[in-house]
Amino acid sequence: MFDKKNITPQQVAAINAITIAIIGGLTNFMLLNKWLVALISFLGLLVISYLITHYFIQRLIYRKIKLIYKFINQTKASKREEFYYKNILPQKSINEVRQDVE
Repeated sequence: MFDKKNITPQQVAAINAITIAIIGGLTNFMLLNKWLVALISFLGLLVISYLITHYFIQRLIYRKIKLIYKFINQTKASKREEFYYKNILPQKSINEVRQDVE
């Protein structure tokens, strides 16, 4: 059901929501000893905790990707720089580069 290597934000939110809902439903059942109240609290907690967790995970991922995109955009070479690197700079062979490194 869940691939441990590539877990999605939806799966993280679902695991979190199920855990919270089970704990809340069992707690309500133990305190009030009513199945209907426990079932309603379980379903309510399941939906609410899933939505909240999924929202915050998505925002976290969006912020991280936005930072990466911003960094890539800032470091990307302009057309003039690309032309300079390709055509104006002398093209060195592998041996010349190896000698420079040594």
